[in-house]
Amino acid sequence: MGRVMRLRAWLRYRRMSRLLAELDRHDRQAAASLRVTTPLASRRRFISKGELIYALSFVAIVVVLLYVGSAFPGLVGKSNQHAGATHLPAPSTATTGPFSFLMTTPHGRPVTYDPCHPIHYVVNPTGMPSHGIMVIRDAIQTISAASGLTFTDDGLTQEKPEPDRPVFEPRRYGQRYAPVLIARADQAEYPLVGGDIAGVGGSTAFEPNGPESARFVTGEIVLDRDEFATILARDDGYAQARAIVMHELGHVVGLGHVRDPSELMAPEYSGQTGLGPGDREGLAQAGTGPCWPDI
Repeated sequence: MGRVMRLRAWLRYRRMSRLLAELDRHDRQAAASLRVTTPLASRRRFISKGELIYALSFVAIVVVLLYVGSAFPGLVGKSNQHAGATHLPAPSTATTGPFSFLMTTPHGRPVTYDPCHPIHYVVNPTGMPSHGIMVIRDAIQTISAASGLTFTDDGLTQEKPEPDRPVFEPRRYGQRYAPVLIARADQAEYPLVGGDIAGVGGSTAFEPNGPESARFVTGEIVLDRDEFATILARDDGYAQARAIVMHELGHVVGLGHVRDPSELMAPEYSGQTGLGPGDREGLAQAGTGPCWPDI
């Protein structure tokens, strides 16, 4: 019986050993499968010698760039707090000048022409000296460019200037506002010119919906017949004659006089033949008035 018991015990041991060996084999397979499916991010990785040199080089470059950025801010587009005003742009050298308006509304808006509609004009050629119409057109082109206002030439007319010129003349110009009239006259024909007055100019305002709706709708320029001809007859008279017309056109679009001889809108001629900075500012504002749907 003792031998039988020992034999059975040995067989159980062999069977147990085989089972343990089988369990060990399954454990190794499971461990191998686990390593394969482990995410890469969870792996620990050693750095090779070449990779270490690359990493150190990258760190050195970053340090150099940080030093350059702090020592030379202009190279990287940063401003240096200690640079003061030396890196600020130079102040603008644009000049300004005085200007005024003939009329303003109660709320202070300058009365102007409607910039969304052209300013129509006609010229009476009676007694007009040689180059007279050319001077007028040249002056209109200059004022138009400075103000942005558009002028439309409606041709010639036989209409004579008068201080109380009507706003509407349907028999002559149809069912619309009369165009701006440019003509020459002597003091007998037009009392406001003559003597030291080489020309006069202005416009008529219309207020269909009260004072704040005021806008210019037509105007008139009258040049002294003899004085204008005398000026144009001189060798250097073209520029002065054009300046006179430009001055009166300034009044037509709404500018008043200023006490600065360097501006063309000064009340007396002092040799200024071109627009001054104040003239340009005023004309630019005169060209930015409101547009009116019912004009």
